[in-house]
Amino acid sequence: MAKHIPFIHNYCDRWCERCCFTASCAIFEDDKAGGQEAQDIKNKAFWDRIAKNFEKAHALLVEGALKHGIDLNAIPQEELDAIGEQNEKNMQKTKDDDLVKLCVEYTKRSHNFMLNESLWKQKADEMIEQEKLGTLGIQELEDQLRLMKECREIIQWYEFFIEMKFIRAVSGLNEDYRFEDDEETRYQTDYNGSAKIALIALDRSQLAWTQLFTVIPEEDLIFPILSLLSRIEKAANEKFPDAKKFIRPGFDELERTEIPHDRATAKPGVFVEFQYGKRR
Repeated sequence: MAKHIPFIHNYCDRWCERCCFTASCAIFEDDKAGGQEAQDIKNKAFWDRIAKNFEKAHALLVEGALKHGIDLNAIPQEELDAIGEQNEKNMQKTKDDDLVKLCVEYTKRSHNFMLNESLWKQKADEMIEQEKLGTLGIQELEDQLRLMKECREIIQWYEFFIEMKFIRAVSGLNEDYRFEDDEETRYQTDYNGSAKIALIALDRSQLAWTQLFTVIPEEDLIFPILSLLSRIEKAANEKFPDAKKFIRPGFDELERTEIPHDRATAKPGVFVEFQYGKRR
């Protein structure tokens, strides 16, 4: 059994099926132990697991506070009200942030594109018709259909993820009250970690949209989305200039981490086999 890497789940993309570190992730093992029912949002077991996780988190919070001499139950109501008011202000400030607004716009545009089933069917039918006419080889047809399916899966996986992670990053940046930094901890903030995984998801989404354009050359639909992603990337790099320096546990420590045994059986997807619509 591989040794768990502490906090590795905090800055991952939650795509366990394509992760080579599942053997080192305690959260993955807990989810797996719960069975398929605990993974189904429509199942009572899923919500029972969520409730238990909240209970564990609350217990850890109380324990951590007591270690620092803070009794959460003894905090005056005035202070709790002040904290609540500050949280509301931060939520509104985050909602009004230009980067967050761009992400919200991307989520809407991407989601609408993904739900356009008539477009997906039309493009697939066109490819099949080209194969029947002999203008497209059977292998090329299979490659294009697989690529289209892969791009769609990647885009859909990250379309909400990007928005949520940047919201967390912006909110965390707004709440950062540190006055001193040392070289070792300067970049290791939660908002930098959240921004980094959001930028990684952004980069993968940009590649997916670019490759998707090779099989669905709809300029009026795809170019505005690619432009929007570029604007998000620019805004994010300006707001979080140190995000890429954040060291994610496990993922950014390959030279110091033993590779889990299940890496060889991980499912990397079609992107490992394709570059811009062609086999490597």
